[in-house]
Amino acid sequence: MRRALAADAPPKHVRPAMGSAVDAVELQVRALLAQWPTMPATVIAERIGSQRSLTVLRDRVRHLRPQYLPPDPASRTTCAAGELAQSDL
Repeated sequence: MRRALAADAPPKHVRPAMGSAVDAVELQVRALLAQWPTMPATVIAERIGSQRSLTVLRDRVRHLRPQYLPPDPASRTTCAAGELAQSDL
């Protein structure tokens, strides 16, 4: 009781972080995305033989896919002032 009264905040129970079901197959997902960056998550699930919910796999693929997509040539670049210059001849 004394310890609780002396504390600045109420006691808090912290659970250790649990891994995701996709952690076990992430290397396979990365390998497929390296070869085919636009492969849908449903096809990835079929290729790796996933029997679990597709929602968690879709979230992980959505997070990983930008690392494997080539840069968009029409995307805007962000530069600091004076970093780039243009000269037309």
